Formats: sequence, structure tokens, C-alpha cells
Amino acid sequence: MKLEHFCGNSGVPVSFGPRFWSVAEWQGHTLPNFGMHKMADNLTPEQRRYCMSRVKGKDTGLEILVRSELHRKGFRFRKHVKDLPGKPDVVFVTAKVAVFIDGDFWHGYKFTSWEHKVSEFWKSKIWKNIERDITNRRKLRDMGWKVIRLWQHEIEENIEASINRIVSAVLKRRVAPNVHHQNAG
Repeated sequence: MKLEHFCGNSGVPVSFGPRFWSVAEWQGHTLPNFGMHKMADNLTPEQRRYCMSRVKGKDTGLEILVRSELHRKGFRFRKHVKDLPGKPDVVFVTAKVAVFIDGDFWHGYKFTSWEHKVSEFWKSKIWKNIERDITNRRKLRDMGWKVIRLWQHEIEENIEASINRIVSAVLKRRVAPNVHHQNAG
């Protein structure tokens, strides 16, 4: 049997972590438990490694949704800028605004309230993500960047408010264009 059979058709591990719901599925539902009851891993280390290698780290559905809304409003930006700490998901270079679109599970939203539900492996991994996020935000701020962090649940609950946070920051920091006045004769 091929390894991809263990990961399901979508490339996302079948028995792994959070279920990423669509915005439509969120409506009328409470925040899911992220499937965080402790259970034995039913895959071999090789199978798990293969499945985890298929989990997308960029151009996720949420990132595409946010970028589409910004583009629709006329904003232009760069994405995943490698020269900046943390490779922000959306970057407005002129305004020096960096946006991170973070999944609640992977980046540990309110992690202390649910870390007891995950294995030591995931505790370690998520704490490292949290520490790395803090370090990258600090580095960006020290470089003069405005850092905006959008959580998965914020975007799914109110996309318009999330977009408005970005738009407001960009407009506040955007350099005003040079205005040349003609001298009256």
C-alpha cells in the first residue's frame, strides 16, 4: 500500500490534529475541540512523516481568502517575503506592515488552556512555534515594521473586521505621495 493512502485524498492526515472547517461550516458551531483527546498514533513513523510533509505551510485557504479580499479592495502586496523574519504571509513593503495569518492549533491560540490535552511531542512543537513567533515579531518591530497577527478563528468569525485591521494599519503608515503645486502666473 502506498504512503499517500494513509493521508487521505486531501493530503491532510486523516487521524491528525485539528479539523479545518470552512467558513460555512463554522456558522452556528462552537469552537471544536481540535480532536485533542490523547490517543495512540496508528501510523508508523515513516507514514506519519510522509503525511506531515503534505500539510501546507503557505497559501492556505485562509491566506488566499485574506489576500483575495485585500486585492478586491485595490491593495497590492507581496507574500511570504523570505528576507523578513518569519516570512510574513502578506507584506506591504512601502507601509512596512507585515501580516501573519496563524492557525489556532499550530500557533497555540490560548495554548495554556488546552496543552494538557496533547502529547508531549505536540506540547514541545507548539511551544517552539509560539517562541519563534514571539522572536520574529520582536525582530520585525525592531526593524520598524507594524506587525498584525490574524488568528484563524478571527478570520472565520468576521473576515471584514480582519481585513479592516489590515487596511487601517496600511493607510496609517502609507507614505503620502509628493504633491507638486504649480505656481500661479
